[in-house]
Amino acid sequence: MALMHRTTIMLPTALKLGAQRRARELRVSLGDLIRSCLESAVTGGASKAPRADPFLSDREIFTGPVPRDISRRHDDHLYGDWP
Repeated sequence: MALMHRTTIMLPTALKLGAQRRARELRVSLGDLIRSCLESAVTGGASKAPRADPFLSDREIFTGPVPRDISRRHDDHLYGDWP
């Protein structure tokens, strides 16, 4: 890991709140988010910016009827009966 230097920056309230919200969405620390954004800005976009996990980002909830054996026979319910 690279040597880290502590730095203080001044942010407008709306920007800080937005950055905190985005960091929570990505499940990373605010420091990690700021470092990845700065790296991207400095390198012209060639950064290892954190990406949201698509599985954890899914906010959809199915509220329809569910078979009682869904967990035991999920493949059958998803793909149909296999020979």
